[in-house]
Amino acid sequence: MFQSGRYTYWSGQIGGNLIMLFPLGFLLPILSNKFKSIPLTTITGFAFSVCIELTQYYTGRGLFESDDIIHNTIGAFAGCVAFAIINSRLLTKEYDSYQ
Repeated sequence: MFQSGRYTYWSGQIGGNLIMLFPLGFLLPILSNKFKSIPLTTITGFAFSVCIELTQYYTGRGLFESDDIIHNTIGAFAGCVAFAIINSRLLTKEYDSYQ
């Protein structure tokens, strides 16, 4: 990336992979209480990303890249953390409104 000088391309690639599984990390805790665990949701994001990359490898559509797995996993983690922050603030506001 640094040698090619194509910062826009690489930031788009990395940013796209971060954003790709962000919704998964955000929505899993909404769909199931057991996914309110950040580690479990992150592991699920990792497993889902590995499935995507293996599908790309075996079908020859796209490239199998380990950095994609890392970035997708970080995206799922960030989505779950965002959910936890928003959820805790909503619960705090609900509790405050009852007092």
